[in-house]
Amino acid sequence: MSELRDFPRLPRFLLHSFGGSLEIGKEAARMGAYFSFSGYFLQTRKAKTREIFSRLPIERILVETDAPEMALPNPKFRFNDLNHPANLAFISHELAEICDTEQERFTANTYAFWGEDK
Repeated sequence: MSELRDFPRLPRFLLHSFGGSLEIGKEAARMGAYFSFSGYFLQTRKAKTREIFSRLPIERILVETDAPEMALPNPKFRFNDLNHPANLAFISHELAEICDTEQERFTANTYAFWGEDK
């Protein structure tokens, strides 16, 4: 974060598979950060990361698969034992429950990040 503070303010930037603390997340959000949530975080041992995402600004959260890496915890959502881009809907559904919001909100956030209308 100290290095980011030294740069001119960016209009937006992505912290891929964000696994930092809530404090860093809040500061990064004020600096223009977006945070991608990977299905990897659905693993039982990643409860703290899910809690942090539930407290980040919802309009700054994007959904990703990181396919074919970072496999989902449930084998039924793997294709030939790999993660697959088709898992975005499942990940978005699970994240909506974690954040207590509608799944469509994450879709809208993705469109807004890329400067498009849904």
